[in-house]
Amino acid sequence: MIQRTSLDIIERFFKDLARTMALLMGKSLEEKMEFYEKAYDEWLGLSMSEIEELSPEELIGILINEKQLNLPQLELLASVMNNEAETFQESGKLSKSKDRIQKALIIFDHVNANSEVFSFERQGKINNLNSLLKKIE
Repeated sequence: MIQRTSLDIIERFFKDLARTMALLMGKSLEEKMEFYEKAYDEWLGLSMSEIEELSPEELIGILINEKQLNLPQLELLASVMNNEAETFQESGKLSKSKDRIQKALIIFDHVNANSEVFSFERQGKINNLNSLLKKIE
């Protein structure tokens, strides 16, 4: 019962996040990037520069061992990175988009491998990231 309640809270949070992301449509690149920076800091205690500096190989280890993020936090991070990758791609910053896509996919793979619950929403985000990656390559 406790596990289901936690999942309900996380689901509501992601729905709120989706509504917030929708509000970013039509905003300038700077406004979107300010939102993402705030999301990293307030929700996860990270900075965008920390994420940028991590190599894909060290990403999961540092996020789990040093930053002590749990699966819902990792999924949240990957979701923010998904939106961030779209923003970078729309603004022509393809190398930054590719970096976020690759890192988000690594995180989502880890979440899928360690989660007891399959998520169609998560799978949709993975499919979106793969589609974005194909546009770049």
